[in-house]
Amino acid sequence: MILVEALSKNFGSVEALHSISFHVRKGEIIGLLGSNGAGKSTLLKILSTYLPPDAGRITIDGVDLLENPHDIRRRLGYLPEGAPLYPEMRVHEYLTYRAALKGVPARRIAEKMIDVMDLCSLRSVEKKLIGSLSKGYRQRVGLADALITEPPLLLFDEPTLGLDLTQQQQISHLLKGLAPRHTVLLSTHYMQEAIAICDRFLFLHDGKIVFFGTSKELQQVSPFPTPSEK
Repeated sequence: MILVEALSKNFGSVEALHSISFHVRKGEIIGLLGSNGAGKSTLLKILSTYLPPDAGRITIDGVDLLENPHDIRRRLGYLPEGAPLYPEMRVHEYLTYRAALKGVPARRIAEKMIDVMDLCSLRSVEKKLIGSLSKGYRQRVGLADALITEPPLLLFDEPTLGLDLTQQQQISHLLKGLAPRHTVLLSTHYMQEAIAICDRFLFLHDGKIVFFGTSKELQQVSPFPTPSEK
C-alpha cells in the first residue's frame, strides 16, 4: 500500500528526516511514535502531499507521489494536529461543503454524510455550530471529514491529543474499527493507545527509524529513545 524509499527532508540546517525507508501493507494500522521533533508530523505532511521531500521515492497504492500528487490526494484522508474547522458552520453544513469540495457526486452527499456521522457518533450534534462543540466532538468532525470519500489511506496526526480519558477511549475505539477497510498511519504520543490500536509500530528519533515491527518484536529489542507517556 505504501512504499517509502530513502526519504529525506531538511529545513535549513535541520535534518527532519534522514533517508528513511519502510513498507506498509494494505489494511494495516501503523503507530507512528517518537518524541517531539522526531519527524512524525513531517512524514505525514509529505505523505499527504502538503510538503515536498528533498530526496527519495514514495508510492501509494502503486501511484508515484511526486509524479501524481492529485491522484494521491484522492486516495487519502488526512487529519492534521489541530485540524482547521469552520466554527461558524454547523456540523452538517461543514460536512456537506467538504464532501462537495472533495468531489463526492451531489446525489451521494446526503448518503455519505449519514454514513460518516453515524460512524463518528455525530448525529446528536449535526445541527450545532462547530464552534460550540467540545474538543472531542470537534475531533470527530475532523475524522468524519477525513472519512467522507472512503479513502483507502488515512493519515492521523495526534487525533486524541488534549482529550480526556473517556474521549481518548472513544476515538481509539473508532480508529481500531477502521481496518481492514482502510490502511491507517497514526501519529501518537500515547504508547498504550498505540498498543491497543496498531498492528505495527514505527519509531522515529532525530529523523531516523530506530524500530519498525510488532509489539512482540518490540519486547525483544534493546532500549532506545521512546515517546513519553502522557
